[in-house]
Amino acid sequence: MTTTGDISCFAAFASYYPGGESSTCPIPSCSGYHVEVVDSWVSRLGKKHQTYGHSLKIHVNSAEYDGNMWSMILGVNSSRMFVSSWNVWFKDVFEGADKSTIVVQQKHVDEPEQKDLHGQYSFNIVVDWLRTPDLPEIFFFERALEDFSCISNSPSGFAAAIEKRGKVKDWMDVNTVVLTERGGLRVK
Repeated sequence: MTTTGDISCFAAFASYYPGGESSTCPIPSCSGYHVEVVDSWVSRLGKKHQTYGHSLKIHVNSAEYDGNMWSMILGVNSSRMFVSSWNVWFKDVFEGADKSTIVVQQKHVDEPEQKDLHGQYSFNIVVDWLRTPDLPEIFFFERALEDFSCISNSPSGFAAAIEKRGKVKDWMDVNTVVLTERGGLRVK
C-alpha cells in the first residue's frame, strides 16, 4: 500500500535521482526505519582543506527483516569518501562527479556470520572523508534492489574493485568502501 509519506519519499528520490521518475523504478518508503546521528566531525586534510564525517546508527523495524531482503540507498554529496559497516552488505557503489551512491542490503537472517550481539535490528555505518558536512540522503526499499538503472546509467566499478582485492571474494565480503580523489574505488 502506497502512503502519502511514500509519495513524498518518491518525490525526494526522483529529485535526487532524476532517472528515478520512471514507472519501472521502485518506490522508496519513509517508514520502516529511522536514523540516529551518533557523532559528526570535521578534521583537517592538509593545510587548506577540511574533511567531514558521520557515524550513523540506522534502526530498521524488525518486521522488515524478512525474505524480501530490504535495501537502502545512501546518496552522498561527495566524490571521495571512506564508508564502513559490518552488519549490512555493500551491494553496489556508483561514483559521480559531485555525489556518490552506496547501496546496502540486509544480510540473511539465518546467515551463519550474522551474529549481531547487540541491537540485531540496527546497524552502524561510518561515512568519513567527505567534502561537505551534509548527511547522506537515505532511501529505504522494502525489497532487495537488483536493477540500479534508476540511480545510475554509468557502470559501477564495484565488481572490478572486488576482483582486484584477493581476500574479498564477492560483495558479501565487503566491509569498507573507499572512493579516492582521483576516482579510484577500493574495497576491504
